[in-house]
Amino acid sequence: MQPEAQDAFTQPKRPLNWGEINFIHTSDSHGWLEGHIKERNYGADWGDFVSFTKHMKDQAANKNVDLLLIDTGDLHDGNGLSDATDPNGKITNPIFDNIDYDLLTPGNHELGAVNIAYTTFTEFVGVYGNKYLTSNIDICKNCQDGEPDEKEWVSMGSRSRYFETENGIRIMAFGVILDGTNNNKDMTRIQRAAEMIQEDWFKDAVARQDIDLFVLIGHNPVRPGDPRSVSSFPFIMQTLREMRPDVPVQGFGGHTHTRDFRVYDYMSSAIESGKYCETVGWISLSGIKSRQTQRSDVPEKKRTRENERTKADAQCNKTKDFDMKLTRRYLDWNRLTFAYHATGSQDMDTSEGLDISKGIAENRKIFEFDTCLRLCTTNVLSELQAN
Repeated sequence: MQPEAQDAFTQPKRPLNWGEINFIHTSDSHGWLEGHIKERNYGADWGDFVSFTKHMKDQAANKNVDLLLIDTGDLHDGNGLSDATDPNGKITNPIFDNIDYDLLTPGNHELGAVNIAYTTFTEFVGVYGNKYLTSNIDICKNCQDGEPDEKEWVSMGSRSRYFETENGIRIMAFGVILDGTNNNKDMTRIQRAAEMIQEDWFKDAVARQDIDLFVLIGHNPVRPGDPRSVSSFPFIMQTLREMRPDVPVQGFGGHTHTRDFRVYDYMSSAIESGKYCETVGWISLSGIKSRQTQRSDVPEKKRTRENERTKADAQCNKTKDFDMKLTRRYLDWNRLTFAYHATGSQDMDTSEGLDISKGIAENRKIFEFDTCLRLCTTNVLSELQAN
């Protein structure tokens, strides 16, 4: 936590529910890695979050369950720490990299300027490799120095990622940004979801039989917008359900800067987890594979439906082998909350987390972000006293 920051007064009322597979989700951090100095509920910094995720990973290992870390983009444009450099994110991206995310995807703020898009492609994507998903985003590989005679378009990251968790859950993941993204069209191009699902690579990925869970991430609202084309998540969820009525789907969205949750059918849902390093999203799932034994020590509630029935529901209802259970929570971004869930006490610091907090403080001092400007207030006060 930064030296001037204040910690929260009130800790959470109850522990998190753990499932067979669990997710920590962040989105739309916009450079707020220092936390919110003047807001007690959101006063933790990125170093605290690094320590928190380390402890949570250790807990998952002790419980013999899986924990995946997911981010859905917009890492800068909003806070001085990320925006004081050219390109934006020169300081904050390496700080962000200290989290070993399992799945990531870019937001519109990674695609809006040529230098930012190219830096993301050449430097940031390289840190995470095939974990960085851009199922419908291409980048011009040879456009960084101006308009070439012939553009060379390549996928900005990986189209999909197939992997098996430590406890044997087989996952196919996609990263899809919303169709209406405001991107720099000279440097990047976005394929509409309706076109993406017709691609052979997508059909082949979905058709694999060794899949226990689809994970859909994206800088994408989780519910239909106005107009409905704002979000492509409902369309992709429906597509996956029609193609694979037997496989559950868990989604992680972003872009709207809200805490939101959407249920698509009894095996598919998606969460959004706020903005500006003020929210950590939590999802736990159980009952993914029929051969797995349900744990009696993990209290959970069944996934409920809130949407109208769809054509795919009839197919889903034929699937008798699944009893999906889900819990979700939104955690306020403060040390008291992190410590409560991570260790049950305030002794949660790790050496890596402390080093990151120190580095953030040093950079804030270099750019004088720790300096309080009172010139306007002083002038106004002087005028009032003179009158």
